[in-house]
Amino acid sequence: MFRSSWCVTILAACAASTASGAETLEQALRESDFMVDWRLRYESVEQAGFAQTADALTSRLRAGFQTAPYGKTSLQVEAVWLEDFVDDYNSTTNGQTEFPVVADPTDFGAINRFALINKSLPATTLTFGRQRIVLDDARFVGNVGWRQHEQTFDGLRAQLTGSPFKVDVSYASQVNRVFGPDSPMGKWEGDVVLANVSRALPVGQLALFNYYVDTSLDLRGERAA
Repeated sequence: MFRSSWCVTILAACAASTASGAETLEQALRESDFMVDWRLRYESVEQAGFAQTADALTSRLRAGFQTAPYGKTSLQVEAVWLEDFVDDYNSTTNGQTEFPVVADPTDFGAINRFALINKSLPATTLTFGRQRIVLDDARFVGNVGWRQHEQTFDGLRAQLTGSPFKVDVSYASQVNRVFGPDSPMGKWEGDVVLANVSRALPVGQLALFNYYVDTSLDLRGERAA
């Protein structure tokens, strides 16, 4: 199988919030940081068993905002819209099974992130809602960022950074996968518990982790990088 891809990404952000936080809800909204992320992506796949080569030229637009902290809590909202310009591929939802798979479904919009972010505890960040979680090098837990529709998690995350060790613990009840909301594989519901403790070393970083996914998969280990 031969696979090639390229992408063009444009990022824009407008920061208006103050470090001290807002005194009213109106001020928190007025001083929101706005985010825009547009990416054009092309992927071609030649695969044995298929007479035709897959060609996918897709566009992803993300847009959203994060309010200034009010009571040390911010609201983050981000939507995503995906469409295609060349659709000679099997997206897993378009029914074009005569082509190899390029798992970038299009022609839909969705809420990509919707979360409350609280920093009222010292050296601690609590995030509740739909969020992006990327741990270590994303080998086991990540957003699958090379695909157009990223993977997100619905749940609660706690990140503690007040010591030489970084502690990252999450619970999620739903994983929103790259296949999109129209796919039967588009979301996974269950119990996901992610625990990761890491420390920087002179030669890299040492991480200990325990990733528990429902009752069918339990990932435990240690990693040095």
